Amino acid sequence: MAQVAGRAGRGPRGGEVLVQTRSPEHPALRAAAAHDYEGIAAREPESRRSPPYPPHVALANVVISGTREQAVARGAAEAAQWLRGLVEARRAPVEVVGPAPAPLARIKQRWRWHLVLRSPDRRWVGRLLRYAARRAPHAGRGGGPVRVVFDRDPVSLL
Repeated sequence: MAQVAGRAGRGPRGGEVLVQTRSPEHPALRAAAAHDYEGIAAREPESRRSPPYPPHVALANVVISGTREQAVARGAAEAAQWLRGLVEARRAPVEVVGPAPAPLARIKQRWRWHLVLRSPDRRWVGRLLRYAARRAPHAGRGGGPVRVVFDRDPVSLL
């Protein structure tokens, strides 16, 4: 918000920012309106402890996509089951969340499902992703081509 306001205020005529929200009392909006970057930067990390989100835990988003919806759903379920077995066998401190349809369930004629790996130890997330990228069985066998993308430290879970 502060960056948008800063850009709108450039130039000789200045500018104005209009924000439409259902949460006008949200601390981030209040901090942006008061130009209190330091305050929100100090408070925000603590609010991410529970539920556990970065920077307190490492995340990886595993996106399974394909042109056939049922093959993608099946591939996502297989991938989650395989990863849970891997986590259990290695006694890794990693939680496999999902699978579920991705928030943007279809992009460019491809159906999308995803699952998330979450761990307080980022080394384990890296190890599992490297192993999975090399050795994961082909998801969605017999159901059409299915693509699996691993995104470590994702900027977005969309």
